[in-house]
Amino acid sequence: MIETIKTEAEISQCAEIMISSEPWLRLGTTFAEAVATLKDPDNHTYIANTKEGPAGFVTITLKGSLPGYIKRIAVKEEYRSTQIGEKLMQFAEELIFPITKNVFLCVSDFNYGAVRFYNRLGYEKIGEIKDYIIPGSSEIIMRKTKGPLKM
Repeated sequence: MIETIKTEAEISQCAEIMISSEPWLRLGTTFAEAVATLKDPDNHTYIANTKEGPAGFVTITLKGSLPGYIKRIAVKEEYRSTQIGEKLMQFAEELIFPITKNVFLCVSDFNYGAVRFYNRLGYEKIGEIKDYIIPGSSEIIMRKTKGPLKM
């Protein structure tokens, strides 16, 4: 079941999922930074719960210069390859596409598995920001589109 994140416990659990996996380990993301992202009122975070507890989450923003931006997605290691990530992405897209014709995200260039995952879901590289978060690495800007904003 995917639902809005509600409790401090869920926020802490999602922050732990995030900081214990790539790319956030390599990027040096702290627990406090993860919690701040999850609590940011401009973001909407949704948690994928199982009988055993949270399996992953997705955070989106619907405001700003890129409305329809998937800001964060993380899946616990033991739930990878179980379609939790695909379900979270589909859930995010179902929220975003009625509002805008484009879904955007960034992925670290060293996160090869995530790049393959997004490509498989129909996302295309549209740009690159070099040395944006850490030196020597780029953030790849990706987009999935249903067409131009104006037709």
